[in-house]
Amino acid sequence: MSDVAFLQFLKGNYTAGDRLKDFCKRTVIGGASITGATLESALGRPMLNVWTNRLPAHAKFEIAAISFNTSGAPRAYREALRLRALGKIVIAGGVHPSALPNEALKYFDAICIGAGDAQFPRMVADAERGKLRRTYYGSPGDWVVPRRHRTPGLSMMQLSRGCSKSCSFCSVPAIFPGGVDEKPLELVARELEKTPSTLSIIDDSFPVDTAKGQQVIALLRDAGKRFLCQITPEAALDQKSLKDLARSGCILVGVGVESILPQSLAFLGKPLQRDPGEVVKRIQDAGMACYLNLIFGSDGETSDIFEETLQFLEQTRAAVVSPHILTPYPGTMLYTYLAQRDRLLFKESDFPEAWAFFDSKHVTFIPDPMTPDELREGFGMFVKEVFSIRKTLQRAPSKFLGTALLSSLLKNAW
Repeated sequence: MSDVAFLQFLKGNYTAGDRLKDFCKRTVIGGASITGATLESALGRPMLNVWTNRLPAHAKFEIAAISFNTSGAPRAYREALRLRALGKIVIAGGVHPSALPNEALKYFDAICIGAGDAQFPRMVADAERGKLRRTYYGSPGDWVVPRRHRTPGLSMMQLSRGCSKSCSFCSVPAIFPGGVDEKPLELVARELEKTPSTLSIIDDSFPVDTAKGQQVIALLRDAGKRFLCQITPEAALDQKSLKDLARSGCILVGVGVESILPQSLAFLGKPLQRDPGEVVKRIQDAGMACYLNLIFGSDGETSDIFEETLQFLEQTRAAVVSPHILTPYPGTMLYTYLAQRDRLLFKESDFPEAWAFFDSKHVTFIPDPMTPDELREGFGMFVKEVFSIRKTLQRAPSKFLGTALLSSLLKNAW
């Protein structure tokens, strides 16, 4: 039986700030990679689990499994080449190899496209028998309950994959084209029994306004869990949905408002919102902190958008803010739109190394009418302002001040 190592690359350039955030995840809030925990559970035996670092030369293993997103692709490819040169079998899965399998196959012995939970032990078994195929495919319903440590902190939990929306910038519809694949309720209940900690539910949209969502809410309430989740702006305007979340133990709600401008929402393929300020107000009036996702760089935006959004945040007083530069990830409608118009800032010969900049913090395309420099400088100003301690203290309601300050400190570390 072969020893297996697991690595995950989610950053193009691993900075001191990233190391600080990983330390907080591991040590302060007890978090761990849900991918590593799930794959270890699927395999049925311990793995050498490494946090975003190279495997040491003295480590004893025969098979390495690497999960990575787009910005982590260059680091994942370099590590794969190094390990294969040492005679290791190297397999991969994740968002990027699912979006660009032909590129990934140049560096790995095998890849899994889509959800890899159930396919992972098959890949390992095939590798041990010398029968490893080049490509494996995840299927709807391939769910595995992650291994859990009975320690306090924050644990990630996934209730579904895929999304019913088709936003132009999002890679989820391309990776999971079959719509939403929901985890069976009996597996949800079993996972809750094994998890003593606060939960971060990482679904793209918690189905609070569906019959299945109500059943999950009942399980969470009965288990006495505190949890974080993300819902749609439409659900955030529904008073019953918010009351149900608050009563079941939800303490923070993420919502993809994305922009305060209707024309930007149209460009992003997002439904128009009646009033983004009302979204924040209703969430926080219900007793939960609001985690607001924002995207800058849509066609039609000028450099005025940064100051206008700062004013919006001062008025609405969202506890937590997560700003992003619009990024054309491979496989998305946005990538195709910009590539066809020759608006990407990188040539074909720049890849795969250029993927390191596709992390929502760097400008990777030519915006309109802003210039790349205007988008870069405006975003830098916005980040500096919105995460300053002064602005955080002014903005955050007293009830959520601790959450807001911790978020701003960690965001400043990026």
